[in-house]
Amino acid sequence: LVLANSTLDEFERLATRAKNLGSTSDYLTLSVLYFRNHRYRDSMDAARAALKINENLGEAWANLSAAQHKLGLDDDAIASLRQVIRLRPDMTFAPKDIDYLLAHKGEAAPK
Repeated sequence: LVLANSTLDEFERLATRAKNLGSTSDYLTLSVLYFRNHRYRDSMDAARAALKINENLGEAWANLSAAQHKLGLDDDAIASLRQVIRLRPDMTFAPKDIDYLLAHKGEAAPK
């Protein structure tokens, strides 16, 4: 998905709003939008901005892990997913994603 110019303007408005208001919700939305547009480093930055406000946001850790994986930072992605599991055990994808990343690295998941 590539953003059209009008959508890009909306995208940048959201980025400015998030930076001005410091809303975790805006940063999380921005992180997802960056990710969907293959802007993985920007996605990580937006997730980290949300975590600076509230380090206990499982959603932000999940967004961070997805972008880290896309950039080949699988050890970091695994660490972020462990935070997801600690904070949001209801996010059942996290253990499966760790298993996938470990298998991708050629390591067995701990039992």
